[in-house]
Amino acid sequence: MSCTSIVLGLIGDAFTFGGGTVLAWDAIKGKTHYKRAKTIKLALDDPVLKGRLIEIEGRTINTPEAVDEVFIHFSSLKAKIGYVILAFGFLFLLAHRIAELCE
Repeated sequence: MSCTSIVLGLIGDAFTFGGGTVLAWDAIKGKTHYKRAKTIKLALDDPVLKGRLIEIEGRTINTPEAVDEVFIHFSSLKAKIGYVILAFGFLFLLAHRIAELCE
């Protein structure tokens, strides 16, 4: 095995592990997001907070549906990032296998 092949394999392994970690982290955080969304929805119904704007990371929330949209947006963003990292990992692993065949 050449040095290039080994490096490609290690990079592929690292990217694959990183992408899997991001996807797993997103899945594990699902319950936390549910609890936060539930708390925010209850706050929206509170008479003291009626008419006030609630903002989460630059997004204004004024309806219960908007709360769900914000958390779905964050979850899908993490999933997209995890997918891209994972895809790069598999591409590096594929390049590693091709480099092994060409030796």
